[in-house]
Parts: sequence; structure tokens; C-alpha cells
Amino acid sequence: MKTQKFSDAINKRTCVRFFYGAQELVVEPYMISYDKFGRKILYGRRRESDAIVKYEYRYISNIRVLTGERFAPAIPILPLYS
Repeated sequence: MKTQKFSDAINKRTCVRFFYGAQELVVEPYMISYDKFGRKILYGRRRESDAIVKYEYRYISNIRVLTGERFAPAIPILPLYS
């Protein structure tokens, strides 16, 4: 369920609001991955910061996709030319 919500938000470039531990965050999600220990993580950028941060899935709860809040990627995506 978490993965589907985050995947939809990543594809549509919409922000998400969730609790990370006891803190409520609004994040621009970029990528879902696994760390070197096999734990599922989400990479995203908080509105107040320019840094991309990783969030462990096990600490994420109460996810809401904010459909009215879209974002442009902070990481430039360059086309590959052959």
C-alpha cells in the first residue's frame, strides 16, 4: 500500500504528507529503493531544505498524497544521447 501511494506520487510529481516517527513531514518523493541492509527506503526532499534525504519505510505512517501540490524535480534529469 505504501509503495503504491509513493509510486503514484513520484510519477505524478505530487507532494506527500506523512508521519516519520512522531514528526509530520511534507516531502517531494523521488525514488523508492533498498539500503545495504535490505530495508526499504524512500528518497525525497523536504520543502524547507534542498537536501535529498532517505526515509525508512518502517517509520512512515499516515501517508496522504497532496494532489494539489505538484513540484519540479530538484535533481536535473538529462536526456541520454548515443
